[in-house]
Amino acid sequence: MYLRNCVALVTGGAQGLGKGFARAVLEAGGKVSLVDVKADIGQKSADEFNSQFGKNSAVFIACDVRNKQQVHDAFHTAYNTFGRLDLVINNAGVSTRSQDWRTTIDINLTAVMSCCYAAHELMCRQGNGHIINIASAAGLYPIPSDPAYVASKHGVVGVSRSFSLLWESSGIRVNCLCPSFVETDLLRTVLSESDEVTRNSIVTLGIMKQDTVINAFKQLLVDGSITGGVLSVNPLKVDYKFKPRSIQLTAKL
Repeated sequence: MYLRNCVALVTGGAQGLGKGFARAVLEAGGKVSLVDVKADIGQKSADEFNSQFGKNSAVFIACDVRNKQQVHDAFHTAYNTFGRLDLVINNAGVSTRSQDWRTTIDINLTAVMSCCYAAHELMCRQGNGHIINIASAAGLYPIPSDPAYVASKHGVVGVSRSFSLLWESSGIRVNCLCPSFVETDLLRTVLSESDEVTRNSIVTLGIMKQDTVINAFKQLLVDGSITGGVLSVNPLKVDYKFKPRSIQLTAKL
């Protein structure tokens, strides 16, 4: 498990799955930057982590991932705070039901690409690093009720696989996690705003506990050489839709 002494950055890290990913890093002895637009919640989460895991274990950085300059500044702040950046988890995301479809694409896909480029710039300084992009089962299958969300998550899968090939020679690994429905504030919003048919479909497919996704996330960290993997997580099984490759690293995280 490559989390001990790991320095991580989590977008959308103030709450929900993002906070869960951050906690996993801290429990293993790492440090984490929580990047989120929700300043009050994010700072509260950072304070909670510092109280539980020790002073300066976590830092909150306010950032709207749609803003390229804010992304640049947030990543450099995180890097300068801890002196390196080993792991980036691009988790920030929204559902189309709460805003215009263009906003969904901006946050779920365009911002992920901006964050990948920002991470790559800093990781190249140290010669290695690991990026995990959080997509969705919607990145693997169609959902007629939300085509923009599906497009954004298919895009995340595609760019993750492409970046993994592009950056392999520089020691930067990129993998992707595709969970189905998870107990989060986002899902509760979707359920409250959906029609009965959609709600019934979600319940029928099954809603996972966050721990199920966190355990799958840890699976991506067991082998410190894999890249290009797309790991699907649903209530029935965890398996690779696209299997990862192993690469030779100059240094292990």
